[in-house]
This record gives sequence, structure tokens and C-alpha cells, in this order.
Amino acid sequence: MYQTNLENNLNSIQTNGTLEEHALKIRNSINEAIEVSITNQRVAKKPWISAETLKLADEKRKAKQTKHLNQNLNEKYKELCKKVKKFARKDKEGWIEDQCKEIQEGLQVGKSKQAYNLVKLLKRKYVSKLNIIRKKDGKIAQSKEDVLQTWTQYCSGLYEDIGGGESFVKDLEDITPPDCDDNTNTNNILLSEIENAIDKLKKNKSPGTDGITAEMLQAGGKQLVSNIHELCNRAWKEEAIPDDWGRSILIPIPKKGDLAECSNYRTISLINHTGKVMLMVLLNRLKHQLEPFLSEEQAGFRKDRSTVQQILILRLLAEKAKRNDPMVWTINWLSYWKKYMENLDQQFG
Repeated sequence: MYQTNLENNLNSIQTNGTLEEHALKIRNSINEAIEVSITNQRVAKKPWISAETLKLADEKRKAKQTKHLNQNLNEKYKELCKKVKKFARKDKEGWIEDQCKEIQEGLQVGKSKQAYNLVKLLKRKYVSKLNIIRKKDGKIAQSKEDVLQTWTQYCSGLYEDIGGGESFVKDLEDITPPDCDDNTNTNNILLSEIENAIDKLKKNKSPGTDGITAEMLQAGGKQLVSNIHELCNRAWKEEAIPDDWGRSILIPIPKKGDLAECSNYRTISLINHTGKVMLMVLLNRLKHQLEPFLSEEQAGFRKDRSTVQQILILRLLAEKAKRNDPMVWTINWLSYWKKYMENLDQQFG
């Protein structure tokens, strides 16, 4: 039903406007199709609340509005309050028991990730929200605007260029799709690249500012893929992106330490999934071009490789050297670290 509604919306799109208007039409088409396709149902705030308890809670809410009329209605409201608490407590106990069974079953069949996520869900603790943020000069940000400005300055500093600048960047026009045919027009983004990027979007991830999830794009069908393909090619040729793609929702996750300092938060940016499609296409092309320049020893951030084996070998060699001659081990380690830092200075200094 969603795919049919979406196709009807996309068929009526006129692409003769600006890039921004084109992106807005696709976004509105997806959101309208979702609104028509899903039914509005009340969802419990807590995962263990059953439908029966929700129904009782609705009755309690209605009884609260009339409890002042007479004593009988007041007694009925009090009885419903007790009943809702009793049912909610029973629901929670049953839910925890079910989760424990799932954890045990997951560990028995080797689904350790699923079991770990359930344990994390059960042990989740509430972290109080702290609106006090300290600015660079040490003063406390007083207003909401000051807090936003402080976060903007902090996040901007995280992405300052400390490398070699534009001299290390290859022109995007020369970057071709992986496994591209010689007769293919490499100035265009291929439909297969868009399909591959949409398929590889991670599920169960929070949406960006447009409210569109990866599942919405993956269930959209060929018509949506075609429209996103056309939009990405327009962005590629016009050397611009829609405003929505440049906006993100910043989520600060507290770490240990003084929570008034921005540096004691781990920041996560939620970007729009439609923009992620374009980014994944560019990333795949860059990987294809960079692979020949990477050394055989580099294992991190490479496909089908891992640093686990290298770490194991280094640890075994270190333990062996430490047993034989601790002083030699210390000198070798310091020499290795010094050489590593010199290489970094030569590349980016």
C-alpha cells in the first residue's frame, strides 16, 4: 500500500524547478505516502505496557474528568488508579521474564549481539539532562542561543583541516565508479550505484531532519530509486546539494567527567538518509581510487580486513621481547613511536 501511494505521488512530480524544489517534492511525497498508509494507533511509552493496561489507562483518564461530580465517581476513579498500577506492575514483571528468556536463548544459539542489546536495555539507566554548558572563556552559557552557539563553535573545531589541504584532494570529475565500463559516461551517477547504496543503508537507525528512515527508502520501489537517481545526478552536475542534506540533528551523549564541558560529550549527527545515499556513492568511488595507494600493512578501515591479527602479532612479539630483555623492549618501542610521529609530520606537517 505504501509503495503504491508513493508511486502515485512521485508520478505527479515536475522536475523543471530548482534542485531544492526537486528534493522537497520527493521528501513530501514520501511523508504523504507514509501518513496515508499507516493507521494512527496509540503506542505505549514503555515497552512492557499491554493493550489491556492502555485501555484501563484511558478509562482512568475519562474517570478523572468526572470524579468531582459525586462520591461514587470519585471511588471509581480511585479503583481504576489501583487497577492500572497493578496491571502495569504485572506487565513489567512478565516483560522482564520474557527478556531474560530471550537473552538465554540468544546465548545458547550464538546470537550474542542480540543478547547483549537486551541486557543493555534492561540495565539502561536514566541520565539527567544538563542544560549548563561552559563557553571557551569559562563562563556559563546563560540563554538557549548561547548554548547553541557554544555547541556550534565546539563542533566546528572538531572538523578543522589539520592535513595538507586541497593539494591532497583529487578532482571529483576524475573519480569513476568501481568496475566501470570504458564506454560508460563517468560524469553521471549510475542507477546501479544508487540501488546498491539504498540496499546497504543500515536499518533501525534514527532519521534526520526530514523524518525519513532507511526502511522507507528501501520499501519505496523502483520509482523512488529512479527519482533519487535523478536528484543525485542533478546535485552532481550542478555541484550543489539541497539544504536538507547539509543539516543534521546533533545528539550529545554524556561521558565521564564534568558535563558542563562540551568535550565530555560524544557527539552524534543524524543526517538525512537521502543524503546518505549520495555520500555512500561518493565513498565507494573514493575507496576504488584510493585502494592502489594503500600499503599492504594497513588493515584498519579496509574491506575484508581487520587489525585483530596485527594486534595479536604485535602483542606476542612484545611479550617475548619483554621476557628476554625489558630494556631493549622499552627502547624499541620508543624508537618505533618516534618514527611513527616523524612520518605523520612529513605527510601532514
